Amino acid sequence: CSRTREAVAARSEEPEAVPDLVVALPAVVFRSYAKVWMRGGIGMFGLVALLAFSGATDLDWLVFTGVVCAGLVVFGVLAGEVSDGMRSREPWAFGLGLAMSLVAAFGSVVAFQAFAPGVVNPVAVRWGSVLVFGGAAVAAAAGLVLLFTHRRRAAARP
Repeated sequence: CSRTREAVAARSEEPEAVPDLVVALPAVVFRSYAKVWMRGGIGMFGLVALLAFSGATDLDWLVFTGVVCAGLVVFGVLAGEVSDGMRSREPWAFGLGLAMSLVAAFGSVVAFQAFAPGVVNPVAVRWGSVLVFGGAAVAAAAGLVLLFTHRRRAAARP
């Protein structure tokens, strides 16, 4: 009987588990981002090689393309780490995921306005960015809020 009481007391001291959907949804989203960004960055290395070996005379575009593909690879690796951290219910992963979503949303809008003005409707770019990256930001923010609210509730229990 004393072992049962000790087990119940130990369980009551542990933080309440966050619902699995709150963890699974952002983890899957960021795992998908990781794959897309990694593959996009690696694919762009082929474009950099094509530009370099074809004798490109405009080195600014060559360097710019190389920096963009390296940035995609770095963001892909970071998104993979964020996804793994979200699966382990680590608060830093949800915060970093929220920050990455906001950077990606604003970055995509700015990139289309700066490098492809008039090619795509700017309103469509803004709405697409809000839908794609805003959803990930909402999922990461909800996970972060639930992580902290459930920890406080568990700590306040007698």
